[in-house]
Amino acid sequence: MKQESASHPQFTIRRGTVSDIDRIRSLFEREYGESSHPCLNERYVRNAVVNKSELWFVAEQKTEAAIGCMSVSYNAQNRSWEFGRAMISQHHRKTGVLGSLMRSAIDAMPVSEHDLVFAIARNDIALRAMQGHIDSVVVGHDGAPNMVHGVHEHHVVAMERFRSPKFRHCLPLSSAFRDSGFLDREILGPLGLAGTPEQYPDTCFWGHGDDYSDGFTFRRDNLVDAVYLCQHIGGPFTTERDVTADLLRFLSRHCVTTYIGAIVLADKLTVIKAMLEAGFHITAYLPAWHWSRGARYDCVLLARRGRDCANKNGLDADIDAFDTAYRDIGKHILAT
Repeated sequence: MKQESASHPQFTIRRGTVSDIDRIRSLFEREYGESSHPCLNERYVRNAVVNKSELWFVAEQKTEAAIGCMSVSYNAQNRSWEFGRAMISQHHRKTGVLGSLMRSAIDAMPVSEHDLVFAIARNDIALRAMQGHIDSVVVGHDGAPNMVHGVHEHHVVAMERFRSPKFRHCLPLSSAFRDSGFLDREILGPLGLAGTPEQYPDTCFWGHGDDYSDGFTFRRDNLVDAVYLCQHIGGPFTTERDVTADLLRFLSRHCVTTYIGAIVLADKLTVIKAMLEAGFHITAYLPAWHWSRGARYDCVLLARRGRDCANKNGLDADIDAFDTAYRDIGKHILAT
């Protein structure tokens, strides 16, 4: 794909290859400086580019200089596609580069009718650009684990609207989330979801991690002192109270960690309540996030982080509205 404007030289969009590894890393280094972004790491970029579950796209000029990049990655655990790792050179923004990358990615994604599509946007410009190509709905934010130029940042989570869902969407049996007018009005309705209350799987947490402690697998990001809880490894008769006891032991072991985040199935109120009591906050409601045996189940993103300030990058209205609504839901859960 070739694009050209009067004020900027022609650029080409093509699939990224291993020959682009250093150019991609250098692009992020120039634009982000001191940052926790993984694309500053050459090994990470190499692994990402050669990963068969990721599709990379590069925008370059005739000089073969990389002026932008983007990837879409597939997660088989919940059959989802994520738009991410987008970066446009500061001198080539508002010239159609991001839009061209988005179109190329959309055209290349083999999305099925069961798949979920989402993105995590760093600022209002990125969010608007994404929404210009994808009919998406903001569902919350990530709790600001990441840093750019040495300052933490909130990033919003947006999900593509389900046009005609072919899967069974299961709502939690508890009314803690189902009775929220905010969730129905701002998230479930706009996403085109009209689920029915059903029994959820026994699984409490969602994610994949290689580290292990106190019954949990987890991922660690040492650059920003962050931990992401992933799965609880328990026996066939493990109860929510058992999981909660392990959780509290895990948290006591990581009590000085700057950021801890976790995605929890929305029906696991005993676990969610314990996390709220331990200083966590609900930052996003993730409808139809967990996939199991042909059905999708709602999840909740919870995060606990230090008290230092975090930039909102023009996303203040979205972040503040969700924080207020999720704070009210959290208060209701704590009161039960």
